[in-house]
Amino acid sequence: LLDYGELTLNEIADRLNYSSTAHLSAQFKAQTGCTPRQYRQQKERARIPLDKI
Repeated sequence: LLDYGELTLNEIADRLNYSSTAHLSAQFKAQTGCTPRQYRQQKERARIPLDKI
């Protein structure tokens, strides 16, 4: 869901039935080593625009 970039972290937490956005962020960081925001920023840099392919 973070990869798609269509939903806010609040919306993702709600859809996945987390008690709070902070809880989702803490679990995400424990599993990946980065925050959801850092993850999204890394993904944005890694993307290649369609006109460049």
